[in-house]
Amino acid sequence: QPKKITFNSFFFCMNNKKNILFIIDTMGGGGAEKAFLEIVNRLDCSIFNISILLYTKIGEHLDKLPSHIKQYSIYHIQPNSLLSRIIRKVRHISKFDIWKAKWILRNQQFDTIVSFMEGPPAMIHAHILNKAQRNITWLHTDITKFTWDKKYISFNQKNKFFNNVDLIAACGKDIIDNLMLIYNIHTPTIIIPNIVNKEHITHLSIQETIEKQKFTLCGVGRLIECKHWERAIRAIALLKEQAIDCDLWIIGQGPLCSHLKELTTTLNIEDNVHFLGFKQNPYPYFKAADFSIITSDVEGMPLTLIESSILQTPVITTKCSHVTKEYSSTTGLDVDFTAESIVEKIKFLLSNPQIMEHIQIKSELFADKFTPEKIINKITSIL
Repeated sequence: QPKKITFNSFFFCMNNKKNILFIIDTMGGGGAEKAFLEIVNRLDCSIFNISILLYTKIGEHLDKLPSHIKQYSIYHIQPNSLLSRIIRKVRHISKFDIWKAKWILRNQQFDTIVSFMEGPPAMIHAHILNKAQRNITWLHTDITKFTWDKKYISFNQKNKFFNNVDLIAACGKDIIDNLMLIYNIHTPTIIIPNIVNKEHITHLSIQETIEKQKFTLCGVGRLIECKHWERAIRAIALLKEQAIDCDLWIIGQGPLCSHLKELTTTLNIEDNVHFLGFKQNPYPYFKAADFSIITSDVEGMPLTLIESSILQTPVITTKCSHVTKEYSSTTGLDVDFTAESIVEKIKFLLSNPQIMEHIQIKSELFADKFTPEKIINKITSIL
């Protein structure tokens, strides 16, 4: 006979759910934020009570957070307000921010706290380790190469923090490998790739029809220094000098937008480079393009690579992460960190159209490795 569920046993089960706190910077349009959404939308709410602490309650994905999640924030401001712009410009953790985080959580205790991303989340987490039985920090950037977080937390503070948490998670193997070379860390580590929902992406890709006029590259990501969009822009200019007319779509926004637009004017390619801003649904653009492109110096796990591959649009990419190295060894679409290397790769592809179908198949097969079910089971086990 199945065991009868009484009110008391149900109440006991409800009270034994794990209380999890995620700390995240913002809900902006980056890959880490998209990965976070995929996770919290899949975690079983019969097992977990999920809360999040946002450093700044802004971002394009803010309204996509599930309604059952309890939200806290250090700053709750309008996205385009003066204060919002000042915080994004200065971005320095102060003693007030630490005090406010402690005040917000003063009556709270958690089973697990996860600082999801580097910088502000890690700095805040370092000061509230006593609020949880288990502490995990989850890295999405190789902070040994891209040291943007140094204005929030010093080398020695990071080293201490990494050794005080119970587990270090990362979305890519390179992140952990390089971390171990630089820091003296004894904490266990785990690799958890970002979740990519193939069915959802495929469905969204047919919601809009995008027309291209010529051979087209599509790049998606924030307009920030480490993405090095100027490499792709200069490549378009070099191709035009050689009478090869190509378009570049750049989907995203960021502080370098004006600078990059000025560069296209200087190079006389305003008609070839199209700044499309942030898109809630970039997938029709992936689907329409001939290739996607990644020009970064460093990435944790670029979702662009997987999402584009799902749609059978191969990706020309620098070897900026373990995943891109693995991908390019399969497809042969790797380039050096120069505009000239991008030009040579495009010229080769245009001269050998017969290899396109072969590359598309390899790209799609590569994306199949990142199925949601396997990854969410792994996440559930560490929480």
